[in-house]
Amino acid sequence: MRRVAPADDLDLVVLYATAPQQSVVGWFEVAGVEMAAPSTLWRRYGSVSSLAREEFDTYFFGCRRGVAIRVGAVHELPSPVPLSVLGDLAAPQGFAYLGDDALQQLSQLHDEEPRVVASGASAG
Repeated sequence: MRRVAPADDLDLVVLYATAPQQSVVGWFEVAGVEMAAPSTLWRRYGSVSSLAREEFDTYFFGCRRGVAIRVGAVHELPSPVPLSVLGDLAAPQGFAYLGDDALQQLSQLHDEEPRVVASGASAG
């Protein structure tokens, strides 16, 4: 769930685990993006989100519209990848976009082909 819509061409979300791990742990393919009123998003996706209702309501307080990113195929990396391996990257503050170089590094390290330039601390 997001308060702001991601880029239109979002195909892939890279998953970053915060402290103590502080590494990329995998990615998922985006099955779709839906913009709707928060009440509609909760009704459709609340049961499959990682948020309790109170957290959801707090997060979307004051928002007329929100975004749900539907999770497709999930790819877990065999071992976590520190951001330093992917270049001069800082930990994302919610959501950040990665360049092609970082995605190519993930591809080379783990024999799977990331396809797009997006990164997120959380999704769903």
